[in-house]
Amino acid sequence: GIYTAHLSGNNEGIALFSVTEVGEATQSDVYLSNISTRAMVGTGSKQLIAGFTVSGDGDPGRFLVGAAGPAMQDAGVDGVLQDPFLRLHDTQNSVIVHSNDNWQEDPTAPELIAADKAADYPSEPRFFQDLSSGTYTANVTGVGSTTGRAIVGVTEEVTSGE
Repeated sequence: GIYTAHLSGNNEGIALFSVTEVGEATQSDVYLSNISTRAMVGTGSKQLIAGFTVSGDGDPGRFLVGAAGPAMQDAGVDGVLQDPFLRLHDTQNSVIVHSNDNWQEDPTAPELIAADKAADYPSEPRFFQDLSSGTYTANVTGVGSTTGRAIVGVTEEVTSGE
């Protein structure tokens, strides 16, 4: 099914929400295939961060990583981040794996179009990335130190037959 958790507070602060799969993936056909977070993106340390873990001993998995700001206006959200910038970090090795400002400028743009996964707005970052097992964070900031509400999401791309 599809589930949503809402975390809120009365004061400005930092919160952490975690979802963890327990058990072996081979025990059932149920697994976590997507994680997304909506939050206010500020400047400095107030960026939007979504952490996730890729597990397995096999070949790298293919993931769609993206951030949205302007598209949320279509759903009636006010104060959106007009120009999000997205960085994907390999936290184990302290390196940036991929970064993107505008999805159409990314090397995976033709693949995004072919898979019908292109973002609705040119200023939204989105890309495909192959990831081996490890821990990662997707970090969203505003171009030019801009602020506003944004969503960051990571989706495992499962091909037919898997």
